[in-house]
Amino acid sequence: MGNYFENNDKTLCCGCRGCELICPTSAISMIEDNEGFMYPFVDEDKCIHCGMCVKVCPIKDGGYTNDLVSSEPVIYGAYNKEKTVLEESTSGGAFTGIIDSFFEDHILVCGAIFDDDFFVKHLLTDDINLFSKFRGSKYVQSDLNNSYSEIRKSLRKGSKVLFSGTPCQVAGLKAFLGKEYDNLLCVDIVCHGVPSPKIFSMYKEYLQDKYKSKLANINFRDKSIKGWDTPYMTIEFENGNKLKSIGYDDPYSMGFYKKLFQRPVCHSCPFSKVPRVSDITLADYWGVENTNPEFKNNRGTSLMLMNTKKAQMLYDKLCKNLVLGNAILADAIKYNPQLAKATDPNPKRPEFMVDVKSGYNFKKLEKKYFKRRSFLKRFLSIILNKETKIMIKKIFKV
Repeated sequence: MGNYFENNDKTLCCGCRGCELICPTSAISMIEDNEGFMYPFVDEDKCIHCGMCVKVCPIKDGGYTNDLVSSEPVIYGAYNKEKTVLEESTSGGAFTGIIDSFFEDHILVCGAIFDDDFFVKHLLTDDINLFSKFRGSKYVQSDLNNSYSEIRKSLRKGSKVLFSGTPCQVAGLKAFLGKEYDNLLCVDIVCHGVPSPKIFSMYKEYLQDKYKSKLANINFRDKSIKGWDTPYMTIEFENGNKLKSIGYDDPYSMGFYKKLFQRPVCHSCPFSKVPRVSDITLADYWGVENTNPEFKNNRGTSLMLMNTKKAQMLYDKLCKNLVLGNAILADAIKYNPQLAKATDPNPKRPEFMVDVKSGYNFKKLEKKYFKRRSFLKRFLSIILNKETKIMIKKIFKV
């Protein structure tokens, strides 16, 4: 497989910044390419060829592997006992439940947030007032900035750290640290590929220009309208305007679901498999109505894979904040296929990116690639529940 530094193969870089942060001579800087993704650039005048950058790369030689994980994880369905947390979370509020389970101890949490300008970045904090910012999906690649270095310093001081990210970000952290820490708990998500920050910035500019106002809030998975089964994309502006649409009809969400602008490495991800690289893996508990119907909660249900002994020993603590029910690995993979395989590329992705490089703005991209469903389909999506839609699809074999 090799590594990114041998031939700058973009399918071998997840953009974790580990190589940049580990370099003893600061010879590596992260540079944005014309698709909007960050890649390491080596200043040969500063490079001493120590090989540290390759050593900490999580993608090299087939990807970082965690020797502490179990080949067969313990799996639960979960939803938060706190109604407000459940409403504000993407699925069942399991991540907040994990944080709260450690609340009696001093703990640092590192996860993805929106900043004031709606850029997605990782934040390391012990401020409980900021923990709510970690809730909710953010369908953009997060900038890890110097999180790995800050986490290493905190761990060496003996602080307890909870890190949350995509599988490659967890693998990147583990490779950067170079050893296991008892005071570190890692949580990854079942990932469908990380979208380009550049495309998201183009989308934000398009919205602000169209509605003549800055953004005030973005919710990729708003459950307050029709519940967890039919998440809405809701956008609020500072001038009071609001947009609400089923996710499949929002142009940016449509591009994400169609996999038109995910990072190249995502389509050959070495971490989309079981066993996982983290202590705990989180996902939506899709298919719960078929596999465990009595456990379904229309406000959201999470799937939790407890991958290590460290995670499995937390059961009693987690029960204080989460309702837990047993689940089966085969069912989890059936309804969350990215647990076991990388997300497939869209054959139109190369053409899409050529248009981006040639200067298409988001409005022009929307016209060519993000065509809305017919009025009838959108209307039926709004008035029908999930079970009825499934029945109709079976009848007409759609």
